[in-house]
Amino acid sequence: MDNKALSTATLSKFLEYGWLDSFQDFYHLDMYREEIILLKGFEVKSYESLWSSIEASRHTIFECYLAAMDIQFVGRTISRSL
Repeated sequence: MDNKALSTATLSKFLEYGWLDSFQDFYHLDMYREEIILLKGFEVKSYESLWSSIEASRHTIFECYLAAMDIQFVGRTISRSL
């Protein structure tokens, strides 16, 4: 995840508070929105910038490559006729 809105200092704070234990935890930081906004140096705009960056990282170039490879059943819902 390339996240320019997340500094080393902020990452350290999030780890210290126990909000991050694994990479997947980035995608659940919205659970701590109110606490993050109350942190020194943070405010609503900073949080929104961070969250937008995290959300944008969900849609990577890798998805485009998968679609371009046209691998059967990857990224598609399989419908079955009865």
